[in-house]
Amino acid sequence: MKKKVVVNYNDGGKLIYRGYSDKDDYYFINNHKFSTGIVNITRQYYPLKDNQEVVIFGK
Repeated sequence: MKKKVVVNYNDGGKLIYRGYSDKDDYYFINNHKFSTGIVNITRQYYPLKDNQEVVIFGK
């Protein structure tokens, strides 16, 4: 299933991942490349208009 994951950082930066479910939610939380300064991480499955955005991590 295709999904969109958005990682928001405390400096206002944003990383958007669009792809398939080969990476689970903990990949974005635990990966050291993404972990510094994270404010929140949201996930939304495609089609975007039919699925709600869900917060999977937040400070």
